[in-house]
Amino acid sequence: TNMAARSKPGRLEVEVEKCRAEGNWTKAMELVRQLERGKHSGLEPLVQLVLGETKLELHLQQVPPKEENITKASRALAEARRHFNDALKGEHKQKWAEEILLLQGKLNYATGNYEDALGCFCKARLEELSANIQNNRILRLIAEAYALKAMSLEKVPLKTFSKMKQAEREEEIISLYEHSGDMALLYLQECEKGQKATPTVGGVTINNTDLGHVLETAIYRTPVLHLKNGDLSRGIGRFREMLRAVEARCTQNLRQTLARQLSEVLLRAVCEKTYSPPVDPPSATTVQKRVSVADIKVPGSSTASPSLRPKLYPSEGVFVPSQDTEESLLLLLLSEAIANREVVLSRAPEHKESRIQTVSNASAVYDLLTILLIRRSQPGLLAEILERTMKFGFDEFHLWYQFGLSLLAAGKYARAVRVLRECHTIQPDNHTVCLFVAKLCIEHLHQWEDAVIFCKKVIERDCEPSLHTSRAFLMLGVAYSMQAAEAKLMSARHELQKKALDAFNRSHTLDPGDHLALFHLGLQLALQRQIVEALQQVQQALQLRPDHLPSLHLLALLLSAGKQHTEARQLVDAALSEYPQNSSLLFTKVKLAVACGDAEEALVTCKHLLQLWKDTFEPTLKEEERRRGSGLIDKVMADKRSLAQIHITEFSDGDSGLHLTDTGSVYADSIAASKVEKALSEVASSLNSYTPKPGPQQAWAMQVHIWLNIADVYLSMGKVEDARACVQEAHTIFPYSHLVIYKRGCIHEMKYEYTEAKKCFSDATAINPSHVPSLQHLGISHYHLGNLVQGEKALRDAVNIDNTAHEAWANLGKVLEAQGDHLAATDCYFTALELEASSPVVQFSIIPKQLH
Repeated sequence: TNMAARSKPGRLEVEVEKCRAEGNWTKAMELVRQLERGKHSGLEPLVQLVLGETKLELHLQQVPPKEENITKASRALAEARRHFNDALKGEHKQKWAEEILLLQGKLNYATGNYEDALGCFCKARLEELSANIQNNRILRLIAEAYALKAMSLEKVPLKTFSKMKQAEREEEIISLYEHSGDMALLYLQECEKGQKATPTVGGVTINNTDLGHVLETAIYRTPVLHLKNGDLSRGIGRFREMLRAVEARCTQNLRQTLARQLSEVLLRAVCEKTYSPPVDPPSATTVQKRVSVADIKVPGSSTASPSLRPKLYPSEGVFVPSQDTEESLLLLLLSEAIANREVVLSRAPEHKESRIQTVSNASAVYDLLTILLIRRSQPGLLAEILERTMKFGFDEFHLWYQFGLSLLAAGKYARAVRVLRECHTIQPDNHTVCLFVAKLCIEHLHQWEDAVIFCKKVIERDCEPSLHTSRAFLMLGVAYSMQAAEAKLMSARHELQKKALDAFNRSHTLDPGDHLALFHLGLQLALQRQIVEALQQVQQALQLRPDHLPSLHLLALLLSAGKQHTEARQLVDAALSEYPQNSSLLFTKVKLAVACGDAEEALVTCKHLLQLWKDTFEPTLKEEERRRGSGLIDKVMADKRSLAQIHITEFSDGDSGLHLTDTGSVYADSIAASKVEKALSEVASSLNSYTPKPGPQQAWAMQVHIWLNIADVYLSMGKVEDARACVQEAHTIFPYSHLVIYKRGCIHEMKYEYTEAKKCFSDATAINPSHVPSLQHLGISHYHLGNLVQGEKALRDAVNIDNTAHEAWANLGKVLEAQGDHLAATDCYFTALELEASSPVVQFSIIPKQLH
């Protein structure tokens, strides 16, 4: 063709072609003006071509060829059209005819003349291009022509309703886009090879590797059309093929977008069963569809393949993902690395637009990573990745919020609160953030004052009461209730309890359909021993949600507080039919059985708890972890008899560990040893928490709790030695637990060994000064040893911590009576009788104050 038949060009013509290839249109204009003034024979069409091309390209750099820009393009490109028409009228027009036609087609598309554009491309004979393309500029023109032809075909409707013709048209469009995309990638690779130094003019960098709207559309449109037609495998295959193209500096953003789009397709449309791993060579269908341009050669190219297809990376020795998750994660990590590097960090006003765009691109990648990693339960890894966004996340609420939620899911609560505080700074009116912070402070950090502050922010900022306000009052009530439980002064405790009740009532008023408000109101009333009112509230809560486990548990304890133990047992049995593995209910069932005098039934439940522990936790423990303890649980479970028929001392190793009769225990040997015990007991003290920490620690805490409950049952039966064996097993697991030490003291007390009992209770209170049972038994031990003043102090500490502990009041009455203060002793006895009448089998405080 004429592109291949040009004679040897002159110096100015070479300079012009170089400027065209580099996209240096200003210099190209100056050179053609020189050609025009010099009246070079035969170059008049070139002058008109470059003048028209310059105006066309400069316009399209500012205004992409889109439908909404047609009117503007029609006015702005009128002069360029005249230049192209003049170029075709020259005597030597055949030398540049094909280039002019390609540019005219481009101009016609930009001005909305789609049929004229198709006519130009047909005249240029795209399918019969020369086997030799002279330079990268021509390669780009041809690539754009294929893309514009496909875009024009999409705009021009078919004149027939034949489904076959429609399918042929769709295949033709896809084929044209694929040819264009391949040539565009090849163009970028050729530019990379031929560009040893980036050209500059007057210190301004010239970007001749910007693909522009047309070629980017060609690259991104092909897989989209495959997916739109329902051909998922071809769409994914096209993505993979383009990503295998050898990378150039200018293709990194392109690669980042393609990787992100492919990962999104894999996440949305592919599952483990439908996933097909990447294959090395392109499919035979793909090769066949490109046969029309398979033999076109680019001179001077070092590409091994003679076709107009980009050079691909070799597939030997590379990692090939075998699962959809692996491929998605690799793609997103690749995309994240590029996006993170390309983000504009400057806060200067002139960089605002580019900064917003790059941050938006990066945010899209991080959103997909969030979806992928949360699906796979990897919040820790997600938090590490999102932490990298902080370098450009200033005032970016979405990134901070995602980071905070990932930390929350990973269990890093303290840091999550700090991040969510920053979210609150960015969006002070976002109630959800405040509620999240309050919830974390209550459930995990025990920062009651901070929870109160954030709940009040929601209440104060909400002009019209809403569900957010209702939930804020609910959390506020819980925070006040927790503060009341820790208050030292009686007046402060009563004030906080009143505030808690008011907050729960406000929450219920704002959202009458919320069962949690009624549940917490009932629980708070129960803690204040207003049993009748608490029963009414919890019954209403169960009407709203009959399967709410904490409400069912609370109702059972309220029935036991009313001495309706049979009804409470029936309710617990009914709840266990729905929640058969709930350990808290099973422990309550044990206490109810003992209260009803059915110790054998209690031991049956305890053995069931041991079996439940083995089934739940033992498979998750490592081999070395299973050896913790003396193995008593395995011996007991291997025996088919009930615990009532078994003497635990048969299985207990009398020579293992510390005996309960050891008076020279490490607990009082020295101050240093005592400090070590206190440090080690920080972990063990979590045993009395109703929300034990996850992991193996929770498993062993549960087993210790079971053994201590079995010991309680044996003590109620008078089997002191069996109880001692159970406590010994618990001691082997957690030797520094204040609960274990307290139970050792109880056994000494049953054997009238008050000196040893006092030592154990004293050690237990040293570890946990707020443990009321240890304080009250310490007080009565002092009483039996004749230390009335110390006994009174311990018992007063107990009733100050928990003024509903009826046993502590009764024991305080004994001590005061022994001191001769009969009036005060009488008051204590009356208080003990009144509290005992409303005392449940298990303290109401074991009910978790759930916020969900």
